[in-house]
Amino acid sequence: MKNLPLGDMPLETFLAQYWQKKPVVIRNAIKDFVPIIEADELAGLACEEEVESRLIIQENDQDQWSMQHGPLQEADFSNLPKSHWTLLVQAVDHWHPQASEFLKQFD
Repeated sequence: MKNLPLGDMPLETFLAQYWQKKPVVIRNAIKDFVPIIEADELAGLACEEEVESRLIIQENDQDQWSMQHGPLQEADFSNLPKSHWTLLVQAVDHWHPQASEFLKQFD
């Protein structure tokens, strides 16, 4: 059987309790994981016209958030706060071969 990245969780538990039912975080699921894309490269993708992306920032440590749709500009990243923000880049596997290979283990 294929070794799935579920950490210590049995496949049966994952399928019965989580698969297409509710989200789950599986910490340390992939032993010795090394990121497949650098933050700068991901930000670079967010600046490309054909790549869908969003930059979300929490305003003034309150419950208000702002969202900026890509393509983003390099200056958008130089003015970010130290925390309370996230960058979402859609379909990274379409633009980055290593991301595509990584996702194959979840088929």
